[in-house]
Amino acid sequence: MVGISQIVVKRAQEGDAKALESLARGVEDQIHRLSMRMLADPHSAQDATQEILIRVITKLSTFEADSKFETWVYRAAYVLGEIFELDHNEAASILQISAASYRKRLSRARKSVEDFTARTCGLASPSAPCSCRKRLPAALQMGRVGNVPSHQFSDAPELAVLRKEAEALEVDLRVATLQRATGTLKPPQDFTADILRRIEPLTN
Repeated sequence: MVGISQIVVKRAQEGDAKALESLARGVEDQIHRLSMRMLADPHSAQDATQEILIRVITKLSTFEADSKFETWVYRAAYVLGEIFELDHNEAASILQISAASYRKRLSRARKSVEDFTARTCGLASPSAPCSCRKRLPAALQMGRVGNVPSHQFSDAPELAVLRKEAEALEVDLRVATLQRATGTLKPPQDFTADILRRIEPLTN
């Protein structure tokens, strides 16, 4: 993701419509990618993307330029450290805590997610109860997932490839691999345009 300049942010804060659009588009893909990773449901991720973009736009006046705009958008220790792979000092600054406190918080969050995944995900642990091969047929029959592959996952790796990679890793690295195995996950529609059309009467 190309960094958004403070000049663009300032212009957007001052009411420049083009700057606001540029700003929103600059974070839209990353927000949708995060939503898909955390929710694992296209419809829920689309709703979350729109809600987050609305909050970013409506709360823009609270951004004080004491950090990068992109990092101001994202807050949560596990998300910042494991998914966005931010430097510890930068992540600590976003959360407004010391770097030492951030490292402890990230360690606890990572351990919690790793333990949960090892207990439940068959891809992370052969003894775990949840298995894609067991659950997918029932999910297809009940209509919870479509029987045609979604274009949103077109660049995701095959299950066999992902399984081989996961088996080759230590337990403390498996979760990160699973989190990053979702591809680019670009939004299926132009959320920025939709939101800007909705708020335009309020800004005129």
